[in-house]
Amino acid sequence: MSLYLHRFGHGEQRHYFGIHGWGGGWRTFEPLAPYVPEDASLWSVDLPGYGASSPLIEWRWERLVQRLSETVDALDVGPLRLIGNCSGADFGIALAQARAERFEQLSLIDPFAYFPWYFKMLVARGPGRLFYATAFENPIGRWMTNRGLADHRTDDSHLTASFEQLDHNVVYQHLRMLRQLPPYDTFGDLGHPITVAYGEKTFEAVRRSVQMWTGLWPQAIAVELPGAGHLPIQEATASLAAHLFH
Repeated sequence: MSLYLHRFGHGEQRHYFGIHGWGGGWRTFEPLAPYVPEDASLWSVDLPGYGASSPLIEWRWERLVQRLSETVDALDVGPLRLIGNCSGADFGIALAQARAERFEQLSLIDPFAYFPWYFKMLVARGPGRLFYATAFENPIGRWMTNRGLADHRTDDSHLTASFEQLDHNVVYQHLRMLRQLPPYDTFGDLGHPITVAYGEKTFEAVRRSVQMWTGLWPQAIAVELPGAGHLPIQEATASLAAHLFH
């Protein structure tokens, strides 16, 4: 069953496939819309359970990749250029490995190469779900979390605002699926041209992950986006778009 896709642009020469991250949706890529070249289209997906896409019956990362693969098959266009944001980059890597012939290049934005300790707290047996609810389901908790992460964002961006409108059961399952992914070096056979873009002020786990990814793939290029935190699509839109589309 295909997932919902929103199309930015009407060009037919280049086709980009955008996968949003944890707590996102197809609108994650909306700031890039004015920068999509005239000859290109950006197809932005709602992952299972987000927006207009139905949830998974079984919350396993393999099932998520299968749904993404079915969506790619239903998209009757030429080779795709993948853009994965945050955890969407990780699921995109798994998709690109499963369907290597369908993609001609990968652009990964603030991707994780491992599951950091603060995510492990949220999925820990027993208190994990309570920790998540406190930090992301509660308005005061979201405000405190965003304020506590001020060093990893710009002053006018908000790291937890999107969680207000989401189905938290779905969001939580996506976090658990992210933990299910195999070790990062499982994906060392990817031979696509790869760009790994990250914000100058992003999390230390992401900065370390960038080194791990570029060490794994000799062809990968790392791009630091000055002034941006963990939300480069919002915080460094023009400079990011230049690397993505040109």
